[in-house]
Amino acid sequence: MAVDSAISRRGVMAGLGGAAVVAVVAESGAQAARVQLELANADYTQWASQIGSNFTAHTRQVLRLVEVRPYGNASRAGPRPAGVRDPGFLACFDVVRGGAMAAGRYLVAHPVGGTFEMFLTNAGPNLPYRMLAEFN
Repeated sequence: MAVDSAISRRGVMAGLGGAAVVAVVAESGAQAARVQLELANADYTQWASQIGSNFTAHTRQVLRLVEVRPYGNASRAGPRPAGVRDPGFLACFDVVRGGAMAAGRYLVAHPVGGTFEMFLTNAGPNLPYRMLAEFN
């Protein structure tokens, strides 16, 4: 006994293909939304909103952003040059996995802020797992 159906194999395959395209477009849109912050060019407020988040260095150490300190502007005269952050700030990180790091340039990845280069310095001999980055 044959059963007539409005659903054909071709219709099912076309529907699955369309669903796959929608899923890929939705995922790429979600990926774009996640990376939209672009911490490489972000300002003080955007960086401060990421306190507590982790960054993974190309050397596999994981750093947690623990503090963002703006530089004071009372002593400067006039506006800052175009293309420079206002205010500049210091980002403080704790190495939470992978051991102490040497000062230098690192490629870091952040789940929301993308992947970018950052120059890190050591906070001092008494804080071997604290790294600092200046953003002007």
